Amino acid sequence: MAKEVVYIFMKGCPYCRRADIFIEELRKAHPEYEDIKITRLEDGSPEAQKYGKDYYYVPSMFVEGQKLYEAHPGETEEECRDLVRKIFEAAV
Repeated sequence: MAKEVVYIFMKGCPYCRRADIFIEELRKAHPEYEDIKITRLEDGSPEAQKYGKDYYYVPSMFVEGQKLYEAHPGETEEECRDLVRKIFEAAV
């Protein structure tokens, strides 16, 4: 059974938009990723604040409460794609 991914994002964030694109690309390329539940929490929401001490930048993604991805300023597309792929690998 796939593990849930908690995805903390911010509207208008270019890094989050890029991560969204890679999520969709990876799901299309890997049918086994389709069943992974992604819970999206907007940065600053009460639900996201539960993770507030564990991240600073968005997007940030957690699997079973463990942060496995947090964007950083200047992150390349390749870094983002690779880290999103690792999230899916950890969740299957």
